[in-house]
Amino acid sequence: RIGAGKSLLLATIAGIHPDASGEILVDGVTYLPQRPFVFSGTVRENLELGTRCTDEELWRALDLVELGAEVRNMGTGESVDGSDGRGLDARLHEGGANLSGGQRQRLTIARALLRKAPVMLLDSPLSALDEATETKILGNLRKVLAGATVIMVSHRQGVLDACDRVVELRVAEGRVRLFEREGVAGQGRPAGRKNLFEVMFDV
Repeated sequence: RIGAGKSLLLATIAGIHPDASGEILVDGVTYLPQRPFVFSGTVRENLELGTRCTDEELWRALDLVELGAEVRNMGTGESVDGSDGRGLDARLHEGGANLSGGQRQRLTIARALLRKAPVMLLDSPLSALDEATETKILGNLRKVLAGATVIMVSHRQGVLDACDRVVELRVAEGRVRLFEREGVAGQGRPAGRKNLFEVMFDV
């Protein structure tokens, strides 16, 4: 639900919410905010961001998010992005201005995958994609992240159905209530709306 604090919750877990108190212990986390930034530089530089990866690793990450074919066409005359260089060396504009919204999202998901963190926090990572592409990416992510803990924020039913557990946040009378229900992927049967538990805390 809009305004229930989903993005705030992820930022708190990631340790970047300045007003949060208390302690959350996480052993290695990658956080992908709702509006991740694309920097002026090459595709390779945007993916690595201080890490060192082989071309094979970069292409694998791009293929997992269904972006590999589009990056391979960048700078070849078959792409309309106007980039200099080709493929991984194609130059991106500040903020990803020469990319579509879906391309920006997929690029930053690939960047997150390359970190290989045991915990991944993804805030509405597929909101700009069509249903068919979303389904392919979700299938790929389930395979490659099978050993990781993934917390994903989304309003989209396809994303919720791909999760093992679904927690809904609702705001009422100055409190946030958490309702958990079974996820399709985790149970192998249609997700029910029955509340498994309810937790309330002040906001």
